[in-house]
Amino acid sequence: MSLDLAFDIALSLLSALGGLWLRSLNEDIRRLQYELTQVRQDYQRHDAGHQGQHSTY
Repeated sequence: MSLDLAFDIALSLLSALGGLWLRSLNEDIRRLQYELTQVRQDYQRHDAGHQGQHSTY
């Protein structure tokens, strides 16, 4: 095996692993965005339910 072929194989493997890593990051970002949206909606519902009520602390 020549040095050029070994380099090409190594570069291909690194590119494939990099692509998988980027896909994983993208999925994590989408999941976090969805969770953030859910938290915002829950907070808005909670806040809307408590508007006009005063705390007695």
